Amino acid sequence: MKRKRDAIEKKYSLKYLMCLFLGLSVCIPFFLIGCLVISLFKNRILESYALNNRIILQSMSGHFESQMDTATTFFLQYLFDDDISRFYRILNRYPINEDGSSLEYFRAQSKYRMAINKYMTTGNGVMDGIGFIPARENSNICFWMGKYDNSVQQYQAEKILERNYLERIKNAQLREILFFPKQTTQNKYDFMMVKAVNHIETATRWGYVCINIPGQIFADILEQIQIPEKAVVLVLFPDGKTAYTSKGDFQAFDREATDDKEYMGEKIRCKGETYYGYSIMDSVYGFRFIYLLPQSVIFKESAASAVFVLILCFTALVIAVGLFTQMIYNISTSVDGIMNFIRNYNPDRKRDMTEEKKINKIREFSDIEEALYKMADRIDYLIKNEFLLRIAQQKAEYEAMQAEINPHFFNNVMNSLMALNRMDDKKGLERSIVCLSRMFRYTCMHDYQSTVKDESNFVNQYLALESIRFEKRLRFTIEIEEEVENFKIPKLLFQPIVENAMKHGLKPNGETLSIILKAIRIKGKKCGYVWIAIGNNGVPFKPGKKGVGLSNVQERLEIVYPESAMWFQKLFEYDTVCCILIKDRS
Repeated sequence: MKRKRDAIEKKYSLKYLMCLFLGLSVCIPFFLIGCLVISLFKNRILESYALNNRIILQSMSGHFESQMDTATTFFLQYLFDDDISRFYRILNRYPINEDGSSLEYFRAQSKYRMAINKYMTTGNGVMDGIGFIPARENSNICFWMGKYDNSVQQYQAEKILERNYLERIKNAQLREILFFPKQTTQNKYDFMMVKAVNHIETATRWGYVCINIPGQIFADILEQIQIPEKAVVLVLFPDGKTAYTSKGDFQAFDREATDDKEYMGEKIRCKGETYYGYSIMDSVYGFRFIYLLPQSVIFKESAASAVFVLILCFTALVIAVGLFTQMIYNISTSVDGIMNFIRNYNPDRKRDMTEEKKINKIREFSDIEEALYKMADRIDYLIKNEFLLRIAQQKAEYEAMQAEINPHFFNNVMNSLMALNRMDDKKGLERSIVCLSRMFRYTCMHDYQSTVKDESNFVNQYLALESIRFEKRLRFTIEIEEEVENFKIPKLLFQPIVENAMKHGLKPNGETLSIILKAIRIKGKKCGYVWIAIGNNGVPFKPGKKGVGLSNVQERLEIVYPESAMWFQKLFEYDTVCCILIKDRS
């Protein structure tokens, strides 16, 4: 408990708090802002790379589509070239030996070879060879014609394409173009374009046209684009397998399958290094182009910007610390002058404002200093005039209330005493006279303060006298906790409330009026409170209509206990309960 009290009472100087504020509000934010700005520079660089790399990838995709469009036009040439269509028809009709001994085959092959050479020569180097696999006869043979071959070569189809690829092309749709790696090739990036062809008149399947696309087209496309030295470019087939990579180490690179047509700036971990991946998908053929940029390249580019930003932040921080130090000095000087005035203030001593007032460089503190002088004059005036006048006024009201009680009861009490005398009730008469005597003695005492116990005894005597007149129509209960019996309250605080209950609470139908007076102590977290309740079950109190007596009670209570509260409410069977809550300063 003592350690907790010491922690609460621990105080800090203004200079310490200002320095702490400097650290929390300037140094730390400058550090965080510097880190944030560096991060923003990095994000801006990443956004710039995303924009530039999207353009690069779109350019690569556009070049690739242009090359593939040139190659795909050959798939339909058999419809317009009789030499090609005749060759397809012969291969599907007659079995062909490896030496090609059939005269008809030899003639068709010669014309077919001339037509193929023409198309491959005008194809801008896109087509490196063309093959045909018949659908009926000779279905296990691929009739291949290289770009510079003098004759049509016959290969087993499985040497050109893997067996699973052959199964796929047999189930391919007429308009579907398939892409596969070539089985036997000197360049590992060569790939095959395969498309089914049908006889137009009979709508029967003739076979499958295979076009060899050299991997050199990817290298040619990259030569037209400038990329950093450590950057990597990958091209994936529509099925996700690698078609080309600018670095052999990434041949086995395989990103998780995704349907995203593009992603920009995705972090990819490969070969122990982090890369930023940029990718778009070719909308025509389904190839995916991936551009991998090492994280180290981006960091090197952002390093210069980061150093520049840190220098600016440090310079701004030094300037801020200098200005803050000057401000701390001005504030401390101003506060010291104000505190000296407050410590040395004495209402009895006359002050000369022109001599004591010091020049203050800070306008707000100068206003505070001037306001303090005015407030000190105001306090002196209140002490000498208004406060003394208020006490005198309350004393006069209290003495008037004392004088008002005597004639108010005298007539009714005298009538009650006469009635007891006629009834020859000597004991009742004696008790009543004793109660009346104690009441007059209490009201004649000149003390302004009283206790809860004395006030409750006074109310008890008052109600005892009233019960002689009202008999069974009045019932009262007084419950006072022992802890609050000696609690100080203004004198005659309860009597106006009880008298108000008697005056306005009695019902015309003769029902019994129950009055309760209760005082208890309530424990709070930081301090205790004294709760006093005076309630009755008579005619309910109407809010907003306080008489002179109740208003006087509330005003006297606020003078002695400014933090007190007084209100009316309904509680249990009592329709009107006057509640008073007073903070126990002890």
